[in-house]
Amino acid sequence: MQALTQEDLQDDHLQEVAQAGGGLAVTDVQPDGPAYTRLVSNPPDIILGVNGKAVRTREQLRAALQTVKAGEIVTLQVYSLDAPAAR
Repeated sequence: MQALTQEDLQDDHLQEVAQAGGGLAVTDVQPDGPAYTRLVSNPPDIILGVNGKAVRTREQLRAALQTVKAGEIVTLQVYSLDAPAAR
């Protein structure tokens, strides 16, 4: 994952993400996982939040995930450039 830069946020396609304060682009996934084909053939998704808490840096993502216990469900707010609407 990579935090979006101010330059990234100037992109017209990322105006909704800029208004939300930024996020983390998913730039690497396990090659044998289900997300691999999606990442290779589409622009990267952008993680905006974890369990309702905004995340803009790797450190914020780690902190948000540290509060989750094994077996708990994690809800991610994700912005997809191929379907521009947070989901």
